[in-house]
Amino acid sequence: MHVSWMWLWGGLMMVAWLVLIVSVAWLISVRPGAHSRMPTDRAREALAERYARGEIDAEEYRDRLGASRGAG
Repeated sequence: MHVSWMWLWGGLMMVAWLVLIVSVAWLISVRPGAHSRMPTDRAREALAERYARGEIDAEEYRDRLGASRGAG
């Protein structure tokens, strides 16, 4: 009798460890920031930085922002 209980608990422990490992791997993969941002997001940030530094004027900013919205 004791041998069958040992196999049962051993099997349950293996399943528990497998569930734990898969859960941790899944949580790591879906955490915020794990995936890279869209290229258009970075382009819009760069455009806003250039506008803030005065490298481009408001008209050029709006034109390029409209073009990036069309691409994204």
